[in-house]
Amino acid sequence: MKESPSFLTSPLRIQSKAPLKRVAFFVVGYALFLQFFRLFVMSLLTYVLMSDRGRLQDVAETYGALELPLIGLGSAIFVWMVRAWSPFETGLSPHRRRLMFLGSLWPGFWRGWCLGFALVGGLWVTHVYRNEGFWVQTTEEDVLPLAQWFLRWMALFVWIASEEWIFRVRLFSLLRERYSAAVSCVVVSLIYVAFKTFQFHLGWMHMTTWFLASMILTLRAFHRFHFWNGAGLWFAFLFVIHSVFGLPILGHEGHGLFFMRTEDLSETLYPRLLLFLSGGPGGPLSSGLLQGLMALEIVRWARRGKKFLLISNRPSLK
Repeated sequence: MKESPSFLTSPLRIQSKAPLKRVAFFVVGYALFLQFFRLFVMSLLTYVLMSDRGRLQDVAETYGALELPLIGLGSAIFVWMVRAWSPFETGLSPHRRRLMFLGSLWPGFWRGWCLGFALVGGLWVTHVYRNEGFWVQTTEEDVLPLAQWFLRWMALFVWIASEEWIFRVRLFSLLRERYSAAVSCVVVSLIYVAFKTFQFHLGWMHMTTWFLASMILTLRAFHRFHFWNGAGLWFAFLFVIHSVFGLPILGHEGHGLFFMRTEDLSETLYPRLLLFLSGGPGGPLSSGLLQGLMALEIVRWARRGKKFLLISNRPSLK
């Protein structure tokens, strides 16, 4: 019989009679920490830029350009604080943890890479997307944009890895103390979407995509995968569409190696259908085609583990 994921069998699992209260406390604490971190950074930027006779518009533009890296940094600091205050031991040696990290991360990274290239490549071949050029470093002045590009994708990885630990490890384990895996998966995904909506004011299409993505990542973590597998998959997909092809995510325009943009679909035979499938100005994260692929993946994982998804860890009544 295969071992269940380490984050489900940890000796430090919190035995709580009210897991939803613990989950709410944890999520609210995370949200407040990011808000205070954001206010601190905004205050620091305002002090530095305004002291040089800058304008408030310069502060807003600077923060907008650094928003995703700063969220990644804030998430990493929060995870570090939580782990330092309440270590989440797995009973594994450092060597074993490194092997699990590499063995879980790279397969997920490869799948996300292939998905991103297949989605964007398919929409480009069908003339829904167009390539307006590519970025070539020709002068020393391009060093700063290149450094910013590296900073953005490194921060993207840190942000996704931190939130995978928060939602797929900590919160899912808390809910599994009392509820079945299926219920825990849905609740974690709803919290995930609510949190993203609070951060970025998402529309319905984006909310649907983030909910389906959370369901897939949680199911993958539950079915004998470490949480690094989902982190690698989601990071690789976002890296391809945002940092490689320059498509927007969460309202942020990308400075990618290529400059992919949506074609003018108003003169096509089925403009609304193509707009729905491609995501339009919202980018691939509001794509109906991507959501359909995600729904099929959820069905596949649910059928694979239907015997275990409805088993509850709720203690027996005495």
